[in-house]
Amino acid sequence: MENIAHYQKEQKTPEPVSEISASMGIIINRTGIISEKHDYFCKNRIRDDYLLFRINQGKCWCREGKQTQIAAEGSWCLYRPGIIHAYRNLPCTGLSIAWIHFSGKTADNIFNKFDFFSRAHLGFFLNSQTAQSILGKIIALQKNQSLAGEITRNCLLAELLAEICTAYCDQKTNIDFITRSVDFIHENYKNKISLAEIAETTGVSKFHFTRVFRYATGYPPMIFLNRVRLQKARELLEQSDIKIKEIANLSGFQDELYFTRFFKKHTGKSPTAWRKKNRDFFSLVRA
Repeated sequence: MENIAHYQKEQKTPEPVSEISASMGIIINRTGIISEKHDYFCKNRIRDDYLLFRINQGKCWCREGKQTQIAAEGSWCLYRPGIIHAYRNLPCTGLSIAWIHFSGKTADNIFNKFDFFSRAHLGFFLNSQTAQSILGKIIALQKNQSLAGEITRNCLLAELLAEICTAYCDQKTNIDFITRSVDFIHENYKNKISLAEIAETTGVSKFHFTRVFRYATGYPPMIFLNRVRLQKARELLEQSDIKIKEIANLSGFQDELYFTRFFKKHTGKSPTAWRKKNRDFFSLVRA
């Protein structure tokens, strides 16, 4: 086991815990924002509370125990109490982060229930505007020292932790079903397949599938399918002497005329002209 005696242990006078925060089991100790810091280095230390931050700009080297990670803009880090940790900006990058220190039994219970936080808590990317917005609200409310402000901050923190876990799990699920759908397209592009058939491989609705697929790939599913078909047609034109009509069928285009029009629209040349141009090019390269 690593000797931790020489590491800095943060010594701060603890803020008095209010009765309401104690009963809620969530205690927000401090919040803040670091903006465009160069040469920023939080050296090895051990804290008594949790530290959660989001990287709004730059890249950050993160360490907890023996685990290290490079985290980029849009990533989150959660440091747990009692474990050695450190972080710093990478050279040539200004670091901007929004952060919050907190503790409490309810926070402990949330982390015990959501095992995600023990598996992927260091430098995980999260595409959630909701989580970012909630963290901003907590920081903005820190100046409000009223009872209502305190209750609101504590509730928002519980909501933030739940949102992070839910959004990350949904994000991973989305990646899994996008992979399945892309595999299905590559395996079946020669056939006549519909949006409903592609979506069926994922187990989600056509609307949800289309929205997530477009976000992940940059294209709606059917346009992505035709781009795969177009690429296969290009390869056949360049690498074989197969007739244009047969290439259309092998690429998943059921109609030669439609294939020719589609090909010219997206490449600027007819299939025959494309073949000649690329054959001439490869002949020169081989020569």
